[in-house]
Amino acid sequence: MEMQSVGSIARKALGIVAVWGAVFCSSSHAETGIVGVGATSCAQLGDVYKRDSTEAEHLMTMYVQGYLSGLNGAQLMIAKASAMKDLDTPIESIINAIRLACDQRPTAYVYEIISESWRTIPPAKLKPQ
Repeated sequence: MEMQSVGSIARKALGIVAVWGAVFCSSSHAETGIVGVGATSCAQLGDVYKRDSTEAEHLMTMYVQGYLSGLNGAQLMIAKASAMKDLDTPIESIINAIRLACDQRPTAYVYEIISESWRTIPPAKLKPQ
């Protein structure tokens, strides 16, 4: 694996922030309290993928994992562990399903599509204690 200098990594990180910051940092959906990637439309997300698909994929993966982890944690806190989802499901398949749904519904908010995909994830396989 090629080693990168701190400066190189910092420049790349600033580039990522610039690409996504223009679209997502000012995005919010006041009715739900959702901010960032989830508060943007699927059409806006598609535009970001067109500009830089590799970085868009990395950031979308991080956002989706965080959002789904938050939903899973909420299930544990307000419902019960048996309501949790199996987040060992390959993230690539989840992201692909989200992108396909977004392509079909460009005016939907990204968080709506992610929330709908949540329902398709199988339940967690709980280990007996």
